Parts: sequence; structure tokens; C-alpha cells
Amino acid sequence: QYDDLYGKLKVLDSQTEAIKSQRSIIHGESSVLSAQIDEVNDMLGKCRIISPITGTVLEKYVDPGELVSPGKSVFKVANVEDMELRVFVSGSQLSSVAIGDSVKVLIDSGNDIQSLTGQVTWISSQVEFTPKIIQTREERVNMVYAVKIAVKNPNGLLKIGMPGEVVFIKKNHSND
Repeated sequence: QYDDLYGKLKVLDSQTEAIKSQRSIIHGESSVLSAQIDEVNDMLGKCRIISPITGTVLEKYVDPGELVSPGKSVFKVANVEDMELRVFVSGSQLSSVAIGDSVKVLIDSGNDIQSLTGQVTWISSQVEFTPKIIQTREERVNMVYAVKIAVKNPNGLLKIGMPGEVVFIKKNHSND
């Protein structure tokens, strides 16, 4: 009986060792499968197109279901809540304009004029000719400087490409 029990104990010990070795093999396979799952999730993440900004789609270059290569433009989107206006000032006006100045943006809205506030964010360091949209010959020969103005547009009054006027607000520098 002792020999039978001792033999059964040896068989159980060898089975235990086999199970332990299988456990390490299964753990290794589990880590391989986890890596494969992570790779598939990464590939799925690359399949989803997510815009880096919140905005309005202006143009769509591909349709749903089409194959797109990495780096290809899929759509053109604009942030219409934070607009950037480009205006031109004459050389004589340039000395009174500075980055950070507040401006009033005036636009036509139906039969009245709406007013928004903005801030000068950039002034060109190079003189330019007046853009072609200025129609009179006298205005076309003048040299102007480009200025960019940041404007909040929460109610959607401003539209891309619409005309308007800018009034530069004079700062009182007497205390500075």
C-alpha cells in the first residue's frame, strides 16, 4: 500500500509540475494576446477620423466608406466661433495700431449694423499693395500693411469672406 500511495504521490507531483509549466506557457500566450489586442485597438483608433478642432465642415473631399491613405485631407473645417479677420491699414495708420489693441468690428446685419469686439494679434512687417478687392485706382496704388484680428463669434454673425469695417479703439497712454 505504501508503494502504491508513494507511486500515486509521484504521479501527482509530476502532474503538478506539468500544470505549473502549462501555467507559465498560458501566461506567456496571454501577454501575446494582450499585445495583439492593443495593436488591433491602435489600428481601430487610426481608422476613426477625429477633427482636431470643433468647427463647421466647409468642404468634404471623400465620402464614407472610401479608402483613405494616411496624411490625405478628408475635409476642410473652420472654427467659426473664434474668427480671424484680415484687414489692411495704410502706412499713416500703422503707427497708431499695436498688437493687443482692442477693435470694434462692424458688419451689416439686415437693415442695421452689428458690432463685435476683437483684438489685434498680428501686424505684417512688410508693406504690401492694396488687395484687388479695392476698386479705385487711387486706393490700389497705396501701400498697406496686413493686420490680423481675433474675434469671438458665438452667435454666428460673422461669415467667412464677408465684408466689414474695423474701428481701432484709441488707448489712453497718458498714465503709462
